[in-house]
Amino acid sequence: WVLILLRYLEKLNEAKSSNSLKNLKILELGCGTGMLGIIAATLGADVTMTDLPDIIPKTEANIKKNQQTIAEAGGKARAIPYDWKDNNPKLKKKAEAPYDLILACEVVYTKESGALFLNAVEHIFGDEKLSHENTKLLLAGDLRGRVGRKTMIETAMKKFSVEKILESEMDPKWVSINVEMHNISRSSVALGDENVNADDSKNDSKNNTQLETLQHSHFQQPMEQQRPIRLL
Repeated sequence: WVLILLRYLEKLNEAKSSNSLKNLKILELGCGTGMLGIIAATLGADVTMTDLPDIIPKTEANIKKNQQTIAEAGGKARAIPYDWKDNNPKLKKKAEAPYDLILACEVVYTKESGALFLNAVEHIFGDEKLSHENTKLLLAGDLRGRVGRKTMIETAMKKFSVEKILESEMDPKWVSINVEMHNISRSSVALGDENVNADDSKNDSKNNTQLETLQHSHFQQPMEQQRPIRLL
């Protein structure tokens, strides 16, 4: 799931300019050992990874193992506990600026976890310190045995703008019939939409600039050529 998601981001932008993910502010929900967030950080992004308190020590250990690679790329990475049951004030305190992109990969298994996940997303989208109007959530997950995923997507469609990513938009070498991805936002603007009208106000101008950064960011090297990361 992680590689399929990462390759999708690369394909989405490979025809764009040669900008990297540098300075893009990313929040990952349900980071686990940190593979996805660490890779994004080694490509120059400023990444905050979150998971339950008992998971975070291993995530932090993996960040430490890859700190040199992250620093050389100009990226940043940190891990903080975030229980979806709570609107964790520490998450807001750590946010120096609203996040441009939220990543979540294989985080919903049951109806209960789906409801908790949406609670977290609603909290983040509803807080201007954590997100701006063009913040996007890129969600990937396995369809097999995930009884809560369908219900979660149906509920999300009532609250947010939800767009299923088609196989034709993915790299044909990195597609699985068992993996589904969605773009979710609090507005009707979809990830990669190039028809976003700029607003004259300073705030909207800033948000459009951040969206432009997201649209034109891509991995500087093919995945096969990237420096390997180390995980526990």
